[in-house]
Amino acid sequence: MTQETELEVDVLMQLQGSGSKRGGNYHHDEDIQLCRSWINITTDPITANDQPSKSYWARIAEHFHDHKCFESDRTTASLEKRMGGILKDCMRFQSFYDEIERRHPSGIPYTEHIKEAQARYARADPKTKSFTFIHCWLEVRHTEKFLSLQEAMKQSRRPSTSDKRATPAEDEGNEAGQDSTPANSSMPAAKQDRPPGRKQSKEKVKRNGRGVDECIEVWGSFVQMKVEEAKQKNERWKEATRIEQKKLEESTRLEEKRLEIKERPLMWEQEQKIMFCDLSSMDESQRAYVRVMRAQIAAAKVASLNSGASEHASGAAGDDVSSA
Repeated sequence: MTQETELEVDVLMQLQGSGSKRGGNYHHDEDIQLCRSWINITTDPITANDQPSKSYWARIAEHFHDHKCFESDRTTASLEKRMGGILKDCMRFQSFYDEIERRHPSGIPYTEHIKEAQARYARADPKTKSFTFIHCWLEVRHTEKFLSLQEAMKQSRRPSTSDKRATPAEDEGNEAGQDSTPANSSMPAAKQDRPPGRKQSKEKVKRNGRGVDECIEVWGSFVQMKVEEAKQKNERWKEATRIEQKKLEESTRLEEKRLEIKERPLMWEQEQKIMFCDLSSMDESQRAYVRVMRAQIAAAKVASLNSGASEHASGAAGDDVSSA
């Protein structure tokens, strides 16, 4: 199945850090490496079958510690118990996911299936919290071993009139039928296939990498969504700033206009005093100053009158053209 570019934040929160009470202080990287080690040993075409449980889990623990890129001193028993819990929860989640995928048309986004499966998983048992192994499920969901375990669990839930199949808990606890006897002795028919050849092994390795690819796709979609949100937020901020600047400019213009109207009577009064004051009582310098001011006032009034006349003439010409 391919993932749609639409992302749900709920899925990413699961991807960024999941945990389980049963796992104690197991962290995300440990779970991922444990799943990969389980896949590697389980799908080994040479040693996958006919392994006693003790050596089987010893090989998984050895692969885990050889390939880890973090500090961890997990014992074989601890890793076996953790993986059993992971598989149990992942198979339970997979059953909800398969049912939703069959019921919905193919156009429904991939993350919508996950979201609905998580909700159904939580509602199925009031004592159970939400599914916390999304990162592990993405690793194991396409592997042949996980699919065979899932099929065995489905078979065990169906009524049987001939024989009694092993329960899912027994399958998970023994890790896909790996007990003290050879694995083939108690495995259902779905698990008794002969080891795959070289070509099939290569295909499995490619398929097992899909979980990592899906994690990368989900994270990439989340990052893209955040970039778009930041871009939209920046655009909204620029628009709000532009509107505020326009309001400020309009407010400043109105204030200047109000002050001009308020100061106009004072300027008229001062001009009247300058234009009609008595020069006989002034000395020569005072009379020179008054004459200059009178000339400036007169020039300003003439310019104002000419401007008003031009505007009036252009307005009248426009009216004539309109009437014509």
